[in-house]
Amino acid sequence: MRLHAIVYFSALTLASGAAADSVTNCAQHARLVTTRLPTTSQIPIDIRATISAINIDGCNSFAVQDDTGFANFRPKPPLRNLAQPGDHIRLLGYLKRNEFDETISYPTNIVVLSRGTPPEPVTVSIADLKSDKYESRLVRTTGVIRNIFTDELDPDFRFLLLMGDGDIAYVVLGKNQDIHLDSRQLIGKTASITGICSVNRHSLARQTFRRIPRSITCVTGGIAIHDTLADNGKDLPDLSEVTSLAPKDIPLELRYRTCGRVLATWDKNTVLLRAASGQIVRVRLATRNLPAVNDIIEAVGFPENNLFTCGLDSAFWNPSHVAMPPEPAPIPVSASSIMEDDRHMPKVSVYRHGQLLRLTGRICGVSGHADNNRFLLETDGYFILVDASADPSAFRSIPIGSIATVTGICVMDIDDWRPSAAFPRVRGFILVLRKPEDVQVISTPSWWTGERLLVILIALLTVLIGSFTLNIILKKLVARRERELKEEISARVSSECKVRERTRLSVELHDAIAQNLTGVALQLRTVATFADSIPATAKQHIAVAMRTLDSCRDELRYCLWDLRNNTLEQGDMNDTIRKTIAPHIGKTELIVRFNVPRAKLTDNTAHNVFHILRELASNSVRHGHATQLRIAGCLDGGMLRFSLADNGCGFDPENCAGIESGHFGLIGVRERIECLEGKIEIVSGSSGTKVAASIPTPADRDLKT
Repeated sequence: MRLHAIVYFSALTLASGAAADSVTNCAQHARLVTTRLPTTSQIPIDIRATISAINIDGCNSFAVQDDTGFANFRPKPPLRNLAQPGDHIRLLGYLKRNEFDETISYPTNIVVLSRGTPPEPVTVSIADLKSDKYESRLVRTTGVIRNIFTDELDPDFRFLLLMGDGDIAYVVLGKNQDIHLDSRQLIGKTASITGICSVNRHSLARQTFRRIPRSITCVTGGIAIHDTLADNGKDLPDLSEVTSLAPKDIPLELRYRTCGRVLATWDKNTVLLRAASGQIVRVRLATRNLPAVNDIIEAVGFPENNLFTCGLDSAFWNPSHVAMPPEPAPIPVSASSIMEDDRHMPKVSVYRHGQLLRLTGRICGVSGHADNNRFLLETDGYFILVDASADPSAFRSIPIGSIATVTGICVMDIDDWRPSAAFPRVRGFILVLRKPEDVQVISTPSWWTGERLLVILIALLTVLIGSFTLNIILKKLVARRERELKEEISARVSSECKVRERTRLSVELHDAIAQNLTGVALQLRTVATFADSIPATAKQHIAVAMRTLDSCRDELRYCLWDLRNNTLEQGDMNDTIRKTIAPHIGKTELIVRFNVPRAKLTDNTAHNVFHILRELASNSVRHGHATQLRIAGCLDGGMLRFSLADNGCGFDPENCAGIESGHFGLIGVRERIECLEGKIEIVSGSSGTKVAASIPTPADRDLKT
């Protein structure tokens, strides 16, 4: 036969050959998976073995065997299109610890070396499965199916509870098992199971605290059902035959029958019967088809025992016509008589189990059961659980707090038998209702309960506190609004007064000083026209006088403009500077970046800054012929620093014209800065002039006289 290979994943470096410390056979693998490897340890696998089973539990798991032993693998992610049972393969991968602190094998590459015949399973008993001898082996065992249930941790997995020779085995059914698991048809049947026997690990979807010691993971097609047990209940032994046996002596794989009257039903699958012999029997049904209370039925199931009563598990029922005595009248009792002795010491009267009792107490609320079919009855200081599964309407219309008489079947809540508990604990009892008439309301709670009165008082107190708080808030809002109105009125009056005063001064200056100075200028120009007979020195003085008068007129114009505008009331310094300078520079480009809040400057300081910048800008355009002006300003600690730079022709700051020539602009700028206790620096050249100034800015700064 030609050898061929099927490669499912890219081979890792492990595929180059088996290292000296790698796992090379199944026996080594079996030893290592039961040890606790270091967290970072990773042991290579290079095993040559024969496949004994594939597609275990429906998840592409597979088992192998060689001359040394057996092993099973569950690759993650699954390796698709695995070889067939009987194929001789080379398996590559590695061993390491997983997140559950278990040593797990991770196959990464499989090569089929040759084809072969599938190995036959080993026939074992259920008791043999507890031995390590059959770990990871393909086995076949036979037993009676006692129960079928779904794994609540992973609904894709189901379990068969298989019994034989007094022992129990769990059979894991995976996702792709092709058997239709109908409990009605399979429970009680004999089944042959073929699968891999293994320790139940997380790879089989069971948490540590729910782990079972060892189970059979069924292979595909590994279930065969045999109809060896008859379904006729009359051919089965009566449950009374095992009532005197100890739990460990009861044959768990045999089914028993009992006939009796239905006393109560609850939890959708539990029935309490009174057998013809008078024995109380609890029956857990395999289906949710419950009989009605007082029906006479025959139940067939597997025996169970809690040391006080016998019962049936995974049972089925059918109607019966056996004659039964009528039910006795209900017994009026108190909770304390059931839970205490004559000395008021804890003592549960277990003989009340199955009796029809009547208790009186206060209904104090639902129990939080999944279906809300239970409520609590408070009586004698005890809270008794009352189950109304038979008819939930028995209490849903009854107000909480009502005093009521409740009649029901007493069911003792007792631990099931287990070897470690020789004396199971009795937790208490519940009352199971049979019909709506079992709850009789004596009195309903008054509307004026303590709880409602407390709620009303809290509501009134909340309203009073809210009103008081709202009153305080409204007062504060009114006071704040009153202050704001006062400030607005004061500011408006102050602004109007400033406007009126500035207008008055501008009119007076225009009508008096401006006209007089204009007349003087005209007279001097007339003298200059007829100056041929006047000496040259006189002409120079006349020219100076004219420039002086022009400067005075410009200054007067500036003052008139300042008085008629409201720049000091504006908040944005950049806009204010543009409006102040724009009328005096024509079409010259103006760039302003004055990052100083107006509120940081007094009116006096702001007025002088505007005047200085206007004078400097006017000089730059008039004398320096600048086409671009750049103004900047900022606050640096307690200093206001600002500058004006142009691209004009420049001048010599040390030898520039002054008062003797009739030029007062730069002199006025220096004087204003000195009065503000500031400093000025002028740098000028052929590429332009930059004037930088710095002045202190105390809040109460006034211009010195």
